[in-house]
Amino acid sequence: MSKKLSKAQKAKKASEDRQSTLSRRKLIIIPIAAAVIGVSAFGINAYEQNKRELHDLAVIGNGTPTIVQVHDQSCQVCMRLKKLTKNSTENIENIQYRIADIATEKGRSFQQQYNVSKTTLLYFDARGRHVHTQRGLQDADTIQTSIEHLVSGKRIPAN
Repeated sequence: MSKKLSKAQKAKKASEDRQSTLSRRKLIIIPIAAAVIGVSAFGINAYEQNKRELHDLAVIGNGTPTIVQVHDQSCQVCMRLKKLTKNSTENIENIQYRIADIATEKGRSFQQQYNVSKTTLLYFDARGRHVHTQRGLQDADTIQTSIEHLVSGKRIPAN
């Protein structure tokens, strides 16, 4: 026996079918959205932590040689020097690379303390003694040689 459904019953059944479909979609979309939000939050947190670490000048003299770049975010030459220096320090374990951003109070104070302009690299030995200064854009070989000398405790050649 087949039952004929009234218009109201058909409308109710169609509504229930739509709600069931929406519920299934929500079951799929909600976990995906949560995963996207979680990954985004993790990425933002990692970026902020890396940024804080990169600007932490308190590490100078902590037993590891350190290079500090006096840096201005709006300076294209500074950005090129930053990229070269970061690339040069990436594969060396016993070196710290830090930024003294002159757009911040700490960065400007650091810059004034050493009486240097932007686009400058300051080299500090493991005890925190300032041992060398390189002004202006340097080529990758010069930076690499300076890092190798700093890490090994040798005098950095004048450029």
